[in-house]
Amino acid sequence: MQVGIIGATGFVGSLLGQRLLDRGDHLIILARNVSKAQGMFPTAAVVDWQDDRSAAEALQRCDTVVNLAGRPIADPWNRTVKAEIYHSRIDTTAKLIALLAGLDRKPQVMVSASAIGYYGSSETEQFTETSPKGTGFLADVCQDWEAKADGAESLGIRLVKLRIGIVLDRGGGALGKILPLFQLGLGGILGRGTQWFSWIHRTDLVNLILFCLDRGDVRGVLNATAPQPVTNSQFTELLAQQVKRPALLPVPEFALKLALGEGASVVLEGQKVIPVRPIESGFQFTYPQLEDALAAICR
Repeated sequence: MQVGIIGATGFVGSLLGQRLLDRGDHLIILARNVSKAQGMFPTAAVVDWQDDRSAAEALQRCDTVVNLAGRPIADPWNRTVKAEIYHSRIDTTAKLIALLAGLDRKPQVMVSASAIGYYGSSETEQFTETSPKGTGFLADVCQDWEAKADGAESLGIRLVKLRIGIVLDRGGGALGKILPLFQLGLGGILGRGTQWFSWIHRTDLVNLILFCLDRGDVRGVLNATAPQPVTNSQFTELLAQQVKRPALLPVPEFALKLALGEGASVVLEGQKVIPVRPIESGFQFTYPQLEDALAAICR
């Protein structure tokens, strides 16, 4: 296939691009940083996303398109950061739909990222794909993000929206920030430790994206999380076991709020999310349990 990717230089997109190349697909990368994308994928066609004409011509060659664009949310939040989090997702997706609308030949399928922040937070509820939208900044971002992506359906494009959990792997994402601390024996629970931690191994997320591209009967919302969510306390204990170091330095809630401001909600609040639709569709997780995922990452 000719596969267009927006966000190919990111933590997930970089592995997805390599997997697509390994299986013989052709990559068309729409990038803001063209030189970075060319360095990462020298055999791919790299197009400047900010050049509308070039981007439209590239999209017209695509059989499928994957939209993974979005500013990371792990930095301390202020008004500027929140605006960048919002606009990097909503504006990019709106532009993509507008470009697709003008094409004579449109992709057959679009896989668009969203996030489990859609559900808000709770320590008692369990969320599936049919659960209603929650409250809060991230829930509002996800709602608007998905609403922009819905424009693909009106264009006759099969649309899959992945509500992605916390992506785990070495060298990036949340684990990339905290693994060195745990390896030094400086890890610990965050806040109360009772908040839910709905995660997915990066390999499984990429496999799920490929599954959605290839399976013509899969459409709509899918939760991109492992079937075994854990609490932050359980995550801390399992990671400490894997690195063979104690995790005795809890980070109190007030310290996280001082450091991250409103963004502390990302780590202090959580949601128990179950991937009902991937399982019903026949997707097989390589790492359904956190212990196995962390063992693979830490070995």
